[in-house]
Amino acid sequence: MSSVGAVAWPRHAMAASEPGTWSIQAPLPFAVQEIYPAAFGERILLAGGIVDDPDSGIAGSPRTVIYLQDQAAWVDGPDLPIALHHPGLVALPDRLFAIGGFVADGRGFWQMQASVFILDRDLKAWTPGPALPSPRAEFVADQIDGQIIVTGGRRPAGTSNRDYGDHADVDETLLFDPATGRWQQGRPSPTARNSAAGAILGGRLHVVGGRRSTEGGIHNLAVHEAYDPAADRWSERAPMPQAQGGLAAAAFGNRLYAFGGEVFGARSGVFKESWVYHPNTDRWEAIAPLPLPRHGLGAVTLADGIHVIGGATRPGAEGRSDRHDLYRPA
Repeated sequence: MSSVGAVAWPRHAMAASEPGTWSIQAPLPFAVQEIYPAAFGERILLAGGIVDDPDSGIAGSPRTVIYLQDQAAWVDGPDLPIALHHPGLVALPDRLFAIGGFVADGRGFWQMQASVFILDRDLKAWTPGPALPSPRAEFVADQIDGQIIVTGGRRPAGTSNRDYGDHADVDETLLFDPATGRWQQGRPSPTARNSAAGAILGGRLHVVGGRRSTEGGIHNLAVHEAYDPAADRWSERAPMPQAQGGLAAAAFGNRLYAFGGEVFGARSGVFKESWVYHPNTDRWEAIAPLPLPRHGLGAVTLADGIHVIGGATRPGAEGRSDRHDLYRPA
């Protein structure tokens, strides 16, 4: 199914749609999902993800690809040292970080990693960086004033680290200072969740959507919280109009945009719904839906708009896509 059924609009949602436009761009060189790409200069860098495999059906990927905006083309970059899916990419002015994620091999598909790899602006090779305090994946990560923030996601719940059920959602916030090369604890987020999305607005990291994975099932969230690293404080903001997990988000023009996602259970499907959040009024409104509904996708802001790439057209690890759309806000 392409989307879930309609829901009642809460009081904080605006019924009018922003008159932005979608257009199709150069497709990715391969179909991939569960990605967290980043803008590095006026380029998009994508590393890792879940890809098709002729032997096992699916696999993690070591591949790095680079979108050159001036040429409207994708080119290959250096491979990651190991094949990963779900690594979080965060760009500083002079370096790109690939953080955590999973290794998939004969011992299990969900071997969570604490590894960090760094790519300099010369784009020649990934090198090892300061590891996370513990394995982590499916988190939200970004940077403010050169400080990297990693929040939420999942980590091993015990000694086992091979299957998805070996992990649990966390509310931890981790901060990395490039000057010292050290990770430290920030204030935990109010909500433990995985597969959320986030973007920076006004010096705060806004975290939206996601899901809780428990023994009772997987439940999507509409929760929206903002982290101020200067004060080490979280605040609650208007929730999304609809609970969406496995979505993507990006900021453009002091607004936050959220795209797609998936839902499991009786209403299993992939979302086409997309939204814009206005921080000045603490309100959401609908925008034109994704032309191709999908989850596990990435959203990256460049000068011409928000590039929405990859993902999967069916729930779970099926229907991987090479799709590349551009959303131009009004």
